[in-house]
Amino acid sequence: MHEIRNTLFVGKKVIVFESLPSTNTWLNQRLQIESLPEGTIVIARNQTEGRGQRGNSWISKPGDSLTMSLLLNPKNLSPSQQFSLSQAISLAIHDLLVYCQIPDPKIKWPNDLMSQEYKIGGVLIENSIRKEALQYSVVGIGLNINQTQFPENLDSATSLKLSSGLEFNTSKVIADLCSFLEKRYLQLHSGKLKEIETEYLSKIYRMSDWHSFEDSSGIFKGRITGVSNSGQIRIEDECGDFRMFSTKEVRYL
Repeated sequence: MHEIRNTLFVGKKVIVFESLPSTNTWLNQRLQIESLPEGTIVIARNQTEGRGQRGNSWISKPGDSLTMSLLLNPKNLSPSQQFSLSQAISLAIHDLLVYCQIPDPKIKWPNDLMSQEYKIGGVLIENSIRKEALQYSVVGIGLNINQTQFPENLDSATSLKLSSGLEFNTSKVIADLCSFLEKRYLQLHSGKLKEIETEYLSKIYRMSDWHSFEDSSGIFKGRITGVSNSGQIRIEDECGDFRMFSTKEVRYL
């Protein structure tokens, strides 16, 4: 795959592998050996050990899905603002889903992408912090494109094709995604963190609706009321108490 032409810097350097255990792992390791330009993307047509949030693996069929990592240098953000990057990346993928006419796209906290009740993509961001500053971020993105069959234990998964009924050109999807990623990153870089946060909250899956959740104490009814600057989700329970949870501390049911 050649460089992405409709961007300023995202995807101007593209590294493609037929198979990799993890694009995030490869890129992180490579950065210990050499510097790479911001916007470099690493793509694996087959990712054998992809990782997701909560330590889950990312399962994708070779050639039918996108597994890639993007290098960014968000040095204008402090470590306390790193969740703003997560919000911007999630919004960029949401932009792509809207563009692809995927029904009812939502962002499932912290950064899974949904179509209706089904997971269609996910993000895993690994930040390098030195001397209390963000040095670089490796943004791992998994997106199911033309995959129509999933393992039996992934009955909640879907793809662009299953959701829309259309076949997609993977190279075009990647180019479009890079364009949306760059636009959202530049919005973040210009200091529009509040606008990004507001839009992110407006697209949260199950926002303000009463649903069942599970934490270390058991199952409870609650509704999502917001997300903190550090990325914790705020859930109001039936007693009117507000609970704050970090990733892995609460589960949707």
